[in-house]
Amino acid sequence: METKTKIAGIEFNSFVLNASGVNDSTLEELEEIAKSDSAAVMTKSCTVEPRKGSEEPRYFRLPLGSIQSMGLPNLGYKEYLKFIPGLKKYGKPVIVSVAGFSPDEYRIMVKAFQESEVDLIEVNLSCPNIGGKQPVAYNLKQTEEVLSKISDLGEKPIGLKLPPILIFLNKKKQQN
Repeated sequence: METKTKIAGIEFNSFVLNASGVNDSTLEELEEIAKSDSAAVMTKSCTVEPRKGSEEPRYFRLPLGSIQSMGLPNLGYKEYLKFIPGLKKYGKPVIVSVAGFSPDEYRIMVKAFQESEVDLIEVNLSCPNIGGKQPVAYNLKQTEEVLSKISDLGEKPIGLKLPPILIFLNKKKQQN
C-alpha cells in the first residue's frame, strides 16, 4: 500500500509523523524521532521565552493512549532555530510548531522560522493547558489578528492547529 503524501508541496514518505506533544522538546528527543520511521520531525510548540510548563504530574501513559496537560514546556524558539540544520541532515521534512501569547509573539517566531531551513510552520492556536488563558482560537477577532500579522512573512507553508470548538462557534455565528 502506497503511503507517500504531499502537504503544501512538501513530500512525505508516509502520512505518519509525530504531533507536537510530549516527547519532542529536546534535541535528543527530536533526533530520536528523526531516526525513526516518522515521515517528518515536528518540534514541541515553542514560545518566545523558554517555559517549564505545567506542574508535575502532567502526563500519564494509559493502556490505550495517554492523557496530558503539558502546558507548553519548551526551550524557547531560538533553541529550536539552532536545531533545524542538524535535523535536516536526516533527510526528512522538519516542521516547527509555534505558540505565542500575543499576536506580536506569533509574528516574531513565524518571521524567524520563515528565514530558517524549516519546511513547514504549524501555528498552534489551540493549546488549552495554559492556566488562566484560553486558546487564541476561541477568540475569532484575536485569531484574525494573528493571521494578519503572520500571513505576509515568507513563502514557507503555514498550517493552523485549531480546536474543535471552532465548529461550534461557526455554527453559532451562522444561526445569528
